[in-house]
Amino acid sequence: MPSPTTRRATTGPSRAAHRPPSEHRDHSRSRYTAVGLDAVDTAPEREPGALTPWLPPPSRAVPPMLSLLLALACSPPGPAEADDTDRNPGGGTPPTATSPTGSTPTSTPPTSSEDTGSPTLTTDTGTVDTGTVTTGTVDTGSVHTGDTAVPVDALGDPLTGSGDVDRADWTARALREGRVPGTPTPTAAFALPDDAAPPLHSVDGQLVLEADDAPAWTTHVDTFVLEFFPWYRQLPALTLDLVQRGSHVVPVERGRIRTGHPGYDAIIGAGRAWSEVGDEGATRVSLPFALVEHNLNCTHDGMLTFLVDDAGVSAVGWQVVQETCVHHQFDAWGTVPAMHTPGPTDPTVTDAWEAEVLRRLPTAPLEDLGVDVSVLHGSAGPLERSSLWVLSEGTLYIETPQTRFGPHPFPSVRALPSFSTAKSLLVGVGSWWLAATHGDAFRSTRVAELLPEVAARPSWTEVTLEHLLDMSSGHYGSAVPSLDEDGATMSSFFLAETHAEKMFWALGFPPSAEPGTTFVYHSSDTYLALAAMEAWLRSREPGADFFERVSTAVWEPLGVSDLTRRSLRATLVSPEDGQAYGAYGLWWTADDIAKLAQFLQDGAPGLVGADGPLQRDPSDPGLPATSPEWRYNDQIWGARLGDTYGYPCERWIPLLSGYGGISVVLLPSGDVLGIFNDNGRWDWGGAAMALYARRPWCD
Repeated sequence: MPSPTTRRATTGPSRAAHRPPSEHRDHSRSRYTAVGLDAVDTAPEREPGALTPWLPPPSRAVPPMLSLLLALACSPPGPAEADDTDRNPGGGTPPTATSPTGSTPTSTPPTSSEDTGSPTLTTDTGTVDTGTVTTGTVDTGSVHTGDTAVPVDALGDPLTGSGDVDRADWTARALREGRVPGTPTPTAAFALPDDAAPPLHSVDGQLVLEADDAPAWTTHVDTFVLEFFPWYRQLPALTLDLVQRGSHVVPVERGRIRTGHPGYDAIIGAGRAWSEVGDEGATRVSLPFALVEHNLNCTHDGMLTFLVDDAGVSAVGWQVVQETCVHHQFDAWGTVPAMHTPGPTDPTVTDAWEAEVLRRLPTAPLEDLGVDVSVLHGSAGPLERSSLWVLSEGTLYIETPQTRFGPHPFPSVRALPSFSTAKSLLVGVGSWWLAATHGDAFRSTRVAELLPEVAARPSWTEVTLEHLLDMSSGHYGSAVPSLDEDGATMSSFFLAETHAEKMFWALGFPPSAEPGTTFVYHSSDTYLALAAMEAWLRSREPGADFFERVSTAVWEPLGVSDLTRRSLRATLVSPEDGQAYGAYGLWWTADDIAKLAQFLQDGAPGLVGADGPLQRDPSDPGLPATSPEWRYNDQIWGARLGDTYGYPCERWIPLLSGYGGISVVLLPSGDVLGIFNDNGRWDWGGAAMALYARRPWCD
């Protein structure tokens, strides 16, 4: 065992951390094009009568790049759409980062009513029936810890290989010398090899990675020329607290980690440690990690590896070779010096992680589903699919995700961005939880009675929480689908990081219709709805945090991963104490989102108000949205499947949708279809028809 002293990198170049002075944010849902390009219809052509229908995305968005870059260069003006009588009464510019959450800007730092301590975790979880997603359905005979299933004995331990591994990439010498390969390496170089031997050393403690200011980089897509900002081609410095049990290495924080870098935060997943003969007595560690673009959901998948022994740690080899992001796609790789400080083992971390693994859904290859998998792919190529799965009769049939350099070595913990699926699963589901725990009177409550910023806007007086949940506040610049979502006011809303600024821009649209009559897609309405529900909740539970209460009461009993427990938040005093964004800003594993979707498929048992949004109550269908074939109700989309698409009956089905090509579709057969693409298409219709042929739902 290593001595309790700090392990430093034995070799590798030294690089100082780089903290660039400026930063960039971008849009959470909208699809972007370059300056000068108009919106185009992305629907593939369909022959008349074809039975592989394409359903259009419920929202497309194409804001101009120029407004985004201008927003980076200067403070944005007040919302152009709002008339002078309905602007911020304190002036025509948004509150600064030091403004209070009230309506009048001031130079005095705010006194937040937010309870920044530990949230109250005593919940009415007894009323939440987790349906078919229970630990009793999990096959504990095997656990998928990579590309292969291993027997469950402390989750695959002990390893039984000889360590005789034929290694060509990231050799011990290359890591000790900090060599950077000429191109990214096959992902198999980061995976647990078949003949891996047990690890010889412990990695318990803290690992600190220096920043990489000049990694190797290949750009594939950069719609907004983000690499104009030099800090977009940097790996941020990382500090990781790690706990090891057997060959498993588990980060203490498995959600988003704030790095302090203006371009990227990070997510680190659970990985493996093992020994190989060629590593000359050292232990090799490999971990999945992702760069996530600051203040939004775009997620760039990668992995890292290093050696550890009693003398220290090698340089850390890393690469990023895939993403779930339409507008920014790249390969990046390099090596960075590291330092390891041994620390005591925390068994509670690995106990919780093992319990989480054992509660995962049983899995099977997608090919075992018995349908033509190529039809399920739709228009998405293998590198455009971050995750493709079907949850059917308790089994998650899932495709191994690919990267540009081979299969992802840790598919079970790959971080998938929520984008707008957060609207449905946090804000929509959260409204049903609030109704179950405190009654549904909040729905008819005027938002102005809950939020002082809204009370200061006369035109918002009659807007209720129900209107916000249905995106029918009556405040918009244009009723054309997604035109507002693409515009300057919404771009400023997405760029904002403080609660005061987000509230200012969310209230920036002019009154254009009676509340409750017209659907117009606004992510800002979701943010306002969450703020109002949190105010309602705190009037009954002082200091409560809406995100924490919903995730603890509803998500946690389903056995979701720790990845779900962190959200992007708007700053009140610090970046971690503010309101969750609600409209986006969460991350799931495939297992997480499948369980949450199954909970909806089961009717959200134990909650109140789900029947209408889940298309089970004809008296509460939701508002028409974007076309006669779409509805919207409590942050849940409804789509009509009928003779237009080749079905012998008509059904309205609920679904979740997200930026770039994310669809989670709840089919009437009981199956759930999950598609995480980043090709800007939502063409799940052919897949739905293929699944109908397997399990018809028409009488």
